[in-house]
Amino acid sequence: MPSLKFVDCSDTFQKLTKLGNAFNKMDTVFERTLKDMVSRAPGKIASAVTWMYGIKKSEVSYKKSFYKGKKSVGYITAHGAKLTTLEFRYAGRLLTPLHFGMTPKSRPDGKKKYKIKAKIKKQIKALPSRPEKAVDGAIFLAPAAKSSGTELAWFRYSKDPLDIKPVKTLSLPQMVDNKMVRKKIRSDIDELYHTRFDNHIKQFVKGNI
Repeated sequence: MPSLKFVDCSDTFQKLTKLGNAFNKMDTVFERTLKDMVSRAPGKIASAVTWMYGIKKSEVSYKKSFYKGKKSVGYITAHGAKLTTLEFRYAGRLLTPLHFGMTPKSRPDGKKKYKIKAKIKKQIKALPSRPEKAVDGAIFLAPAAKSSGTELAWFRYSKDPLDIKPVKTLSLPQMVDNKMVRKKIRSDIDELYHTRFDNHIKQFVKGNI
């Protein structure tokens, strides 16, 4: 009886054997995924922080050495020789309201009363007029240093006119440790991992068939 053969399976077993051998050498997939996580995940963490707080992502360093002596608010770095041991470390100093869009940026002329505001958590709010242990008067603006063009918010801690300290708010670690920020970090890191891993799996399979 006449017949037509449409499917040529002559190389099927050869391809399956090649693919099977390749899957025993999948180190490349894990290595590339790890490399992606090390380079991209710190940025995802910084984005989660800026999603909740008013700091600029550009102020976050991704190398500890860049943080020292720079104007960054802190650093976030990735560490780990394997995906299963990957961890993220972060540090930073307490920040002044300047990092949170403080207004006004300079003391109004004359004796006009003013409130100092900052957008620390999505909403613009007035800073507290007096911290714990502060004694005389309300919060005020004054130059950061002699002849400085930058003004900071200050509190007075005694009758001594020189006994003043700049107002401090939060540090990068405190922002990272916020419950809502942590939840977003977990979600974003998980999405990044699966996206990059799936991409490298596809590339790996494509190159071995």
